[in-house]
Amino acid sequence: MARDPAIGAATAHLLAAAALDVRENTAAADQLPEAAAALDGVVLAGPIVAVRADLVAVLDRFPLVPVTVVASLSSNGVRKLLEAGAAGVVLESEAERTLAATVAAAAAGQVVVPRRHRSHAVRPALSHREKETLALLARGLTNREIGDRLFLAESTVKTHVGSIFGKLGVNSRSEAAALVLDPDAKLGAGLLELAR
Repeated sequence: MARDPAIGAATAHLLAAAALDVRENTAAADQLPEAAAALDGVVLAGPIVAVRADLVAVLDRFPLVPVTVVASLSSNGVRKLLEAGAAGVVLESEAERTLAATVAAAAAGQVVVPRRHRSHAVRPALSHREKETLALLARGLTNREIGDRLFLAESTVKTHVGSIFGKLGVNSRSEAAALVLDPDAKLGAGLLELAR
């Protein structure tokens, strides 16, 4: 399924070339027939914003059908697709080589992500002190202010901030704060309470 007919045709061609049966090639989730509930899988392809919305729509109608997504995206995008229910994620640049295998694995009940994004598929747990530091960072405090509040040396706060960035897959304080404030990231619930 792809909103752009050219992308849909290219994706269907890749699947057919791998001897996978393409039953429907539609532009929208509401165009999928009820018989789609019995399919081994659905493939969504296109720009990430459109694909994420289509993923939610397909899974609303067919919650038991594994959905594989083909798109250009970041590590955080992979995580968001998995959290939204995707069974497989294929990078657009690797679709020719990996799409058929991903669809087959998803149909067999596996969750498939590109190897280079596997460490980002599941967010590593933050320690209690890292959560406190992140909550204060999201409220806009400097390292020195965080250290004063938590009775830590500024260098210790810098260590915690570096660890937080690595675990969250971000590169800046603003990206980390945006994750805390993003309800889809499922990170901020209760976290900001630690900063009080």
